Amino acid sequence: DVAAGAHAMERVRIEIAASAPAIFCDADQVGYALGELMLNALEATAPLSDGVVRVSAAATVAGGLRISVEDNGPGLPDGDDVFAIGYSTKTGHPGLGLANARTVIEAEHGAIGFSPRDGGGCCVVIRFETADRQAVAA
Repeated sequence: DVAAGAHAMERVRIEIAASAPAIFCDADQVGYALGELMLNALEATAPLSDGVVRVSAAATVAGGLRISVEDNGPGLPDGDDVFAIGYSTKTGHPGLGLANARTVIEAEHGAIGFSPRDGGGCCVVIRFETADRQAVAA
C-alpha cells in the first residue's frame, strides 16, 4: 500500500559523495539490483522502531565507484553464502533477491560482497573499478 511505502522510504538515508564517479552500465539493471538490496534491508528493519537503511556512493581509491547498502536490522550469519539462489532467513521467501542482485552486478562488470556491521545489521558493498568501467564502455 502507498502509506506503507511512504513510511518505509522515511527510513532510507541516501548519501552520494561529490567525488562519486559516473559509471558505464545498464542503469535499469543496476537500479533493479539496488532495489533488491534496499527491499531486503527495509524488510530486515521493519520490526524495529529505529530501523534505518543507509545507501551511500563514493569514489574508491582507484577511481572506481563504491555503493553500500547498510541496515541496523538483525544481520545475516557470517560465513553463509547469502548470495546463493534459495538463501533466505525469512519463511516463505524464495531467496532470489540477493542472488539476482549478484547476477546483475557481475554482468555489469562489478563486484558485490556482504559483511556484518559493528553493532548489528549488515552492509552490502558493490564496487565498479576503473578498469571494469572502461571494459563496459568499450
